[in-house]
Amino acid sequence: MKNLIVNENKLNHTSGKRVETGIALQDPIEDPENDTQEMEVLNTPPMLIFIVEDNSMYAKSLEYYLKDRLPEADIRVFSQGESCIAQMHLNPYYIVMDYCLNSKDYNAADGLKTIREIRKNNLDSRIIVLSSQPNIEVTLEAIREYHCNYVVKNETAFEKVFNIIETKNNLFIY
Repeated sequence: MKNLIVNENKLNHTSGKRVETGIALQDPIEDPENDTQEMEVLNTPPMLIFIVEDNSMYAKSLEYYLKDRLPEADIRVFSQGESCIAQMHLNPYYIVMDYCLNSKDYNAADGLKTIREIRKNNLDSRIIVLSSQPNIEVTLEAIREYHCNYVVKNETAFEKVFNIIETKNNLFIY
């Protein structure tokens, strides 16, 4: 018989689903010499989220917002798409990506170029494009071709990003 001790409700990094986890215990290993039972402990890794945003204040604000609501998540911030791409071997579950990543460094790749590069090797990460991009064609390309969510940067953008992560919604424009 398997035993389970539930410590808290967490987001599973591998599946992206919210699950009751904490410490899972396998079948007890009985020791005839000892009245106590040894248990094997299994831990679930935290959900890894990348934020790719060249506005450091905006990136920090989003990071704090998400960390407050997802304290178990491992959130990493990058100011350029190239830095994010270099860390894709970590296999983030979500990538929140600004479209205009080259507003400060004109040589940096924009969000769409970064998404194209990510999708060449990683089809599993869920990408949320977070931008005030007025060009609807860019929005539609990100959604159709690269299977991204799109959230308009406004006063409710952080809440919408959180809702996508929390509910695992896919392919919505907010």
